[in-house]
Amino acid sequence: MTPAAPPLRLPGRPAGRNLPLMTELRLLYVTTKNAEQARALGQELLRRNLIACANILPQMESIYRWKGEIQNDQETVVIFKTQRALVPQATKAIEELHEYETPCVLELPIESGSQGYLNWLLQETQPPSR
Repeated sequence: MTPAAPPLRLPGRPAGRNLPLMTELRLLYVTTKNAEQARALGQELLRRNLIACANILPQMESIYRWKGEIQNDQETVVIFKTQRALVPQATKAIEELHEYETPCVLELPIESGSQGYLNWLLQETQPPSR
């Protein structure tokens, strides 16, 4: 049996001052017009090192009120996995690149998960070494 992966130490935090890893990790729930836009957003956020992963869930039905009218549209959900410190930058990038006038960008905390995966997520969203 392989031992569990030890938690990564968060950058800039002295030993003993680390918050639990899950308090630093986030999901961003975003809706898009279609899978192509979701894919383009994911690729750009990965290129900018703002996320570790994008999960694209096509063909979701949304019913909502927009400018006084009830709308019923097919949309695509994309879930971005990142760390808390990158949420403002990722949100700004999504808002700048998104086709919608008012894109849905919701931050959700990751409360728990497999330690190895959480370590990977944090590692993948570190600034590239120079």
